[in-house]
Amino acid sequence: MEKNYRQQYHLMPETGFMNDPNGLCFYNGEYHIFHQYAPKGLKAERGWGYFTTKDFVNYKNYGMVIFPDSRWDKHGSYSGSALVDDGEMELFYTGNVKQPGDYDYIYSGREHNIIYLKSKDGVNFSEKELLMTNDDYPENCSCHVRDPKVWKEGENLYKMILGARTRDDIGEALLYSSNDKKHWILEKTFTKPDLGYMWECPDFFEIGGKTVLAFCPQGVDSKGIEYNNIFQSGYCFVDGENLSKFTEFDRGFEFYAPQTFLAPDGRRIIIGWFGLPDVPYGNPSEEKENWIHCLTIPRTLEFKENKLWQEPIEELKKLRTEEITVKLEHGKTNIFPKVQCEALLKFENKSESFDISLRKDINISLKNGIFTLKMGDSGFGRTERSCHIDCTDSVRIFSDTSSVEIFVNGEVFSSRVYEENTEKFSIILNSSSELCNLTYYPLRSFEITKIS
Repeated sequence: MEKNYRQQYHLMPETGFMNDPNGLCFYNGEYHIFHQYAPKGLKAERGWGYFTTKDFVNYKNYGMVIFPDSRWDKHGSYSGSALVDDGEMELFYTGNVKQPGDYDYIYSGREHNIIYLKSKDGVNFSEKELLMTNDDYPENCSCHVRDPKVWKEGENLYKMILGARTRDDIGEALLYSSNDKKHWILEKTFTKPDLGYMWECPDFFEIGGKTVLAFCPQGVDSKGIEYNNIFQSGYCFVDGENLSKFTEFDRGFEFYAPQTFLAPDGRRIIIGWFGLPDVPYGNPSEEKENWIHCLTIPRTLEFKENKLWQEPIEELKKLRTEEITVKLEHGKTNIFPKVQCEALLKFENKSESFDISLRKDINISLKNGIFTLKMGDSGFGRTERSCHIDCTDSVRIFSDTSSVEIFVNGEVFSSRVYEENTEKFSIILNSSSELCNLTYYPLRSFEITKIS
């Protein structure tokens, strides 16, 4: 069967299920991108898949390299992080174990073990070491404590942050410290009222003079146009013991479990899972093509205009094959030869109002200080997402076979989109308060070499 939905410049599985990016780092001249992976599908036990790249354009795919094959992770090698230290790449992750019996696996019956191993090449690993078990977490924690992010501070000080759910169903982040990476002491607990029952995939970093705690809270109620996804992914600024308002990383339909890391040039790069668990909308690639989900394009983070401002990494410009510039006329359908593209909308002055149609049935608009993404039937149940934007001078769109990522004023709207036999990219300027030019770049595919 012809592959209608396979992405061209997003990392995705050959078969089966992909989710959280793990172990992101730069080591020995390459970027290392691990991820949660179940080649046999969603119900199979997960391990870690693995890609490397030197330029975010050409990749090597090693398939699954960490397997749920020990007493401590036999029901899944869950999410974790990488630390480059002492000339080696050291990995910390959660081993999932479900005990046999009549358990709820939230408050009883589940082990979440912190496991350590190291590698010089990302393929050959040391023996797994057990660092922490349920007995090492605070007594008020449920069996859901996981997703270690580890980093180094100073000469001999290491920090780890874990996501947790208390027995009272309150989400927390647990901050630990260590002098040897093996023995960990609880230093601080972060929590925030009315921000869910579980915090997954935490991250902790400094940027632009700000301290950031990023995490994925589950169980947050929607508030107007905010927090409309089933689970959230975002950040708070940290001031001592206090956390600022929680702000979403992505305003679209699916972005979860992101991880950040530093590039050699000092950029902080973020990659997310282009998906969400337990969603009410469809992903037909699973039934038709035996694969589901992918990773987002890498983005850079900076502190700008009092928020974390996101832009696509510069390396993606290497995918451009030509440049076509047109002036958009109201009501005219513009059709371009390839749906896999980057499209840059530039307004002559900052626009406070516009309405634009993309592809088959995608619509973006700005009206009364609200930017909105609307999906039609090709969204398979995805409907509408919005955020506050007063005006903008540009909108940048990355369109792949079955996705769009829309950048506007440092915000991003990500959505999967499933059109049958998609080939061309179309755009219509329905209305605008300003004249608008479009620069269109068809994008070539990633070069991915499979390493057996």
